[in-house]
Amino acid sequence: MARTSAYYSYLHISDIPTQVLSRPQRTWTALLTLFLLAPIIPEMITGSTPPLMFINPISLLFETGLYGSGAILIRELVRRRGLGWSSIVLLGAAYGILEEGLIITSWFNPYWPDLGKLAYYGRVFDTSWIWAVGFVWLGLHARKSEYVTLQTEARPVPGLWKLRLLGFAVTFAFFFNAWVLPNIFAFPLIPLLIFFLIVILSWWTINQWAKRPGWDAQPRLALATGVLIFFALLAPLSEFVLHSSRKNMIGLTIVNLAFLLGLILLARVVAKRVSLEQG
Repeated sequence: MARTSAYYSYLHISDIPTQVLSRPQRTWTALLTLFLLAPIIPEMITGSTPPLMFINPISLLFETGLYGSGAILIRELVRRRGLGWSSIVLLGAAYGILEEGLIITSWFNPYWPDLGKLAYYGRVFDTSWIWAVGFVWLGLHARKSEYVTLQTEARPVPGLWKLRLLGFAVTFAFFFNAWVLPNIFAFPLIPLLIFFLIVILSWWTINQWAKRPGWDAQPRLALATGVLIFFALLAPLSEFVLHSSRKNMIGLTIVNLAFLLGLILLARVVAKRVSLEQG
């Protein structure tokens, strides 16, 4: 008994493995958030699937199963294998090809209702190339914040408001090229080249920013906020001005304003957390 008590008297709290002391992290809330946000942002926020249509049980199961599962698979694959940004690009592009090209077949179906003029404009080998390249870009940007890469550059990342403006400007250029330029240029090569340019520059720019110190939750959230501000401004036009005969856009403006308010609150929480970590 004396030997046992003497043995334990030499133990220190630092000798106990940290796995015993630390409580297991609860990841199901983050998993559920990613699973729900993955379809909400590209479908309901953009108006592609309006709110009343999105909350339909059948549509909700389909959208969350498709987008949510894809987002989780890509994130887990990249995290567990320690992959980099090039893998995110390939997996995001592959997701866009799988969903829109092979499952929904909007690339190849000239009667797809969302195509509009793109049903015949820029169509070669029975494929709508402007639509296809556009969804590769959307697949890339929908997952641009799902990774962490090694920071090898000394230059700091751009300011938060600059990132918001850049996110808004690139999104505006993307949809201007898709909606307006086909009505200006009879030959589709120019809009198609602009799409390729947007895809390449977006990938290269974010890849460079990710190598700089400070590319954490704050700048990534600022960049995503700039993209979503475009849709928040577009929502009243879609709901009250550009009346769609195929889709009921009721509630789109309220949903976007609520989502924008959530982003503002989230930005404050992230800023507070970063200040506490740095202080």
